[in-house]
Amino acid sequence: APRPPAPPRPGGGGGGRVPYPLVGLRRRTNGNYDLKSSTVDDRDVTRPELLSRVASYVSSLAARSCRDSPRGSGDCDCLSILRGRDYLVESVAHDCLDFAELGHAGRKHRAVERMRSGGSSGGAAAGGGGFAMLPLKYETLDERWIRAAAASSGPSSPAGPDLGEMRDVVGRAFSHRICRSAFCALYNIGADKRRSLLTYASGDLGSVRHGNAGSRNRSARFADAHASIRASLDDLTSRNAHLRDPTSGDIVLPPSTSKRKWYEAWAAGQGWIVRKVNTKTGQYDRAANFDLAPGFHRTADEARAAGDGGGRVAGVVVNWTSAARIWSEEYPHLKTTGRRGRGL
Repeated sequence: APRPPAPPRPGGGGGGRVPYPLVGLRRRTNGNYDLKSSTVDDRDVTRPELLSRVASYVSSLAARSCRDSPRGSGDCDCLSILRGRDYLVESVAHDCLDFAELGHAGRKHRAVERMRSGGSSGGAAAGGGGFAMLPLKYETLDERWIRAAAASSGPSSPAGPDLGEMRDVVGRAFSHRICRSAFCALYNIGADKRRSLLTYASGDLGSVRHGNAGSRNRSARFADAHASIRASLDDLTSRNAHLRDPTSGDIVLPPSTSKRKWYEAWAAGQGWIVRKVNTKTGQYDRAANFDLAPGFHRTADEARAAGDGGGRVAGVVVNWTSAARIWSEEYPHLKTTGRRGRGL
């Protein structure tokens, strides 16, 4: 007999998955919401209607077990505390909507707070997943408790939650931990964002360092090149100090001096010959494509291998735009007289 189809799993929009109801959320000026994504285009959705959709989504998560680990460490039932308890589902739905309305920094802090409170161990444990605290909006529970208490004291109270059971369940829910699969499904957190949040949860909430950020090869090397540019412009200023205008303080450089000629001379001093891709406009190639000047080597090992004794290691160069920006922003008093004749 053919195997029955697998039940839909939470967390996405395709492949039988239950779609997350808050994708593309944007709040309108009238207090309602727009939902815009590749699969949804809803306009002017009221808050009660949106909360109803979120509550249905939360209930669908609680109705089935969640996979705690992509490596198959076993199914987790950490959301079973929500089954048949609409007051808890409503509280979680309010918290999810509040989370979606936060900005980037607010969502980061809220998620990290839940993860730190839950321990962020990521493994399944008795009584909860042990990754994060169950997200609840406490004000909603207070309102439900007041309504339930008022209804139970009436002459003909309708059927509602037992106050003693509700008190016990809410007390357990405050300290209930859920697994990472359930937590990420409730807040719509992907794998990459989860890894970033784990980094924040184990340290501070500053910016995570990515790739080459702060490395010697990316920051300090170019800082050395910028320092060399400033030293060259300081020297240019001192050599032409006698041309300074006493009123404006500007130094009008001789016609033989131009920014491009200075840049080419500075690059040569660093051990590189600039390469032009357009001689009419003076457009330079990328600094990475410059040619080595005679007597210079790319690395110290190459200089030693050459055995000429006088070999020098070429310094770092930056593109023309970076060098010209330093001149314009930090040395505006150095004035050139423009082009003279043909060329640069």
